[in-house]
Amino acid sequence: MFLIVREMKILQNVQLPVDSVVEIASDGFIGGKYVRIQAGSSAKNIDNNSTASNTKNVVSIEQTATHVVLYEYKQNAWHKCDVEGSCFLVTTTVNASNVPPIYYKLIILNRNSNDNFIMNVTAKLQAQHQEPYLIVKNNAAIQGIWFHAAAERVDMYQTLQNTIQKLKQGHV
Repeated sequence: MFLIVREMKILQNVQLPVDSVVEIASDGFIGGKYVRIQAGSSAKNIDNNSTASNTKNVVSIEQTATHVVLYEYKQNAWHKCDVEGSCFLVTTTVNASNVPPIYYKLIILNRNSNDNFIMNVTAKLQAQHQEPYLIVKNNAAIQGIWFHAAAERVDMYQTLQNTIQKLKQGHV
């Protein structure tokens, strides 16, 4: 694992909560990198000349798929979203004392735009393998992920189910 130290200045009139998260993000699959700041919800703001301690890191890639297409189920029908590309199930951490140390995310690197699909994988996530889709239900949203390679769909489903089971049992 590598540690990257990046210094940046933020205008004095910009107020950022102390629980904001800083990450190096990608501008598409082959695009450049940039610093993304996700504003927190704390009432206390970061002081001048302070160091950001909340940083987000991908620790490992649990499963991959070369090409998928995202669909959404609404109004009793499947609708194709403008999201397709490589799919990853990843383990991430947020380097902060006030949050759990490990998260799982399902990410589709969207080749159609800079808006990647990112879904938090939690113990409440429901996954179902219904050929030719991997169907996921997160809260009220139902999405279907079509996989170009059937074997990759099966592998992603099994890894996702194992991850959800670990989360339910509190092993992470």
